Formats: sequence, C-alpha cells, structure tokens
Amino acid sequence: MIFGACVGGRHSGVVTGLERTRPEEPAPASLEAAAQRYWTAKVAEDWDSVFDLEYEPEARASLVRDEFKNWSKEKEPFQIHSFKIERVASDGEMGWVELDYVTSIRRFPGLPPRDTKMVQKWRLTDDQWYPVPKNQLESYPEPPSYRDLAAEPRLWERFEGSWRARRAGDWSAMYEFTDPRDHGDVTLEMFAEAEGLFEYLDHKVHWVEVIGNLGQVRVAYRHKVTDKSMEKLAARDATIVERWVLYNDQWYRDLKWK
Repeated sequence: MIFGACVGGRHSGVVTGLERTRPEEPAPASLEAAAQRYWTAKVAEDWDSVFDLEYEPEARASLVRDEFKNWSKEKEPFQIHSFKIERVASDGEMGWVELDYVTSIRRFPGLPPRDTKMVQKWRLTDDQWYPVPKNQLESYPEPPSYRDLAAEPRLWERFEGSWRARRAGDWSAMYEFTDPRDHGDVTLEMFAEAEGLFEYLDHKVHWVEVIGNLGQVRVAYRHKVTDKSMEKLAARDATIVERWVLYNDQWYRDLKWK
C-alpha cells in the first residue's frame, strides 16, 4: 500500500496580471482551521492525527491505520519543519489553501531545508474539510487567484451552446464549436462518427476555469449508446474535463487535447 501527501496542482506559482472583476466567496473559517490542524500534525509527525485529517471516512475504512503510520515513519520522504498559511479561498464544496512551508529530504540530511510555496486543494465532505486525494487533483480547478474569473461566464455560455447542439445530435452545428485549426486533422465526418456513438440526454457542469487563453469545463454527461445491439443498456453518467482555447476572440473546444 502506498501512502503520500496530497498536494499540488497543475501550476507551480500564481499567475499574475489577472484582474479580478468578480468577488471571491469568503472562505469559511472551518477551512483554515482544518488546514492548520493538518499541517500542525505534519510538523509534529503526529501520524495518527494526519491519518484522520488527510483521509475521508470512506477512504479510512479501506486503509489500515498502523500501515499508514509505519509507512510514514519509515518512508515519508519529506520532513516538514514549519508552515505559514498565506491565503484560503472557497467555492461551494471546493477549497484552496495557499501556503509556504519549510521542508527537507530525509535521505539527504546534509542539505539545508528549503522554503516551498504551494496551493493545496481541499473539498468539503460531510461538513468536514479534507485535502483532495492526489489521484483526483485534476478533477478540481485552480484557485480563484490563478484564474480570469471575469472570462469564465463567457466560456460557460459558449459551452452551453455546444451542449444544445450535442443534445440535438446536430454534429455539424457542434463541429462549429471546435477549434478550426484542428479541422485539417479531424474532419466533420470523423467528428460526427465519434460523437454519434452516444445519444446525450442531460448534463451538469461542475466548474469552469479560465487561465489566460486556455479554458476547462468539467461536466457530467448522461448518455446512451446508439448501437441498436445495445439499446437495452441503461443510460449512464460520464464525467470528463473538456479543454477549450480562445482563438480570434472566440472560445473553441480543443479536439487535440488528451
């Protein structure tokens, strides 16, 4: 069983030059308090507390506390010497903690500790805040301070236009929402064949993110396969992150992004 800290995201530093024209939601005091407890336990190497503060109840039920404690004592590669929370932000059940911490590598005790800046993503589960598991970080957007909040409603509106075309099965109309620079490699016929594998019934947007000229939309689609041999299969939900690009002052879905 492999354990490790749940930290990080796609970016290593704050994106500068973005003017905020939409106010952030005030972060609840409970988020900062949870982060304080978590990082205090990390500094003290109180692995019992770290176990309870890092893993949600469902995850804890599938893990063995003693295995986590033993792994942390023997194999945790970093020692946290101190930390300082610089800022917290939230958006509904999503939270972000920006902090500085001083760390060293246990394998190289001769190296001096170094100061590190990071953003830790958190989420609210059963009225308690927990760090987002490392393997789920990409399912959460970057903090508001990284993003162009004023541009996000326009991307959301553009996405909804593509959804209406998708819901209607109008692949020609939907193709117009894709990056024209991709059309040389992905023809309308190819696009329609791929999209036509499913009939789309409903959708729910979880979040929209804009950083510079790149956008992401995390959305859950409810769909059914169109293959007649599988028509008895029930509709199912699939959650994906779509990437969009701003080109000639218009948002287009990026077909080449994986």
